[in-house]
Amino acid sequence: MKIRNTILTAAVIAASIIVVILTTNDSAAAWSPEAKRTAGRVAGPESNVTTKRNFLSSLTTGTAASGVYDLSFRVFRNGVFEPVSSLPVLSAEMILMAHVEDASGNPAQSGTVTFEYCSYKGRPPGDIDNPDEAPKEACDAGTATWDRLGRASIGTCLGHQLPGTACAFFGVVRIPRDVGFRFKYAGPRRGGVDSGMSDELDFTWTAAL
Repeated sequence: MKIRNTILTAAVIAASIIVVILTTNDSAAAWSPEAKRTAGRVAGPESNVTTKRNFLSSLTTGTAASGVYDLSFRVFRNGVFEPVSSLPVLSAEMILMAHVEDASGNPAQSGTVTFEYCSYKGRPPGDIDNPDEAPKEACDAGTATWDRLGRASIGTCLGHQLPGTACAFFGVVRIPRDVGFRFKYAGPRRGGVDSGMSDELDFTWTAAL
């Protein structure tokens, strides 16, 4: 019996050593520099790194994921939303396009977008002789404020099914000018992409061709 007990004790000690080695190797792999580099993706200019672990957690706990909020300017030509940065006055109607996705590149499935433009204080909107539209620098300086242009639901752009996207017409402009735009995204109450704000961008209307 003494010999048998000695053999069993040695086997238990060997098994414990193997468990410790395997546990140590798993921990080292999980926290290695390579694992840390591949776990996250930059979402914006601040400390907006979201790890895969956090993204999966948002799906299971209902916590919103960090987002990317992209504003662009388009015109609809030949069945395509064509990107533009300027337009001649009295030409095509400019379209504001908002695109929202999470830090992993998945488009937002729901939510609403509120488009805003920079507006000079005290000037009535729609007055051609005394336009209120202002460049974003005027809002930065405090001589103008951000005013609501309109709101649209995520998922469509003027009747076209575009995941993570919402759009709004600005209208045909008659006087050359720079106008600042931005949008606010309001995400769902649970899960999805977190609410956020796009960058502020100027759009330029030039003299007629």
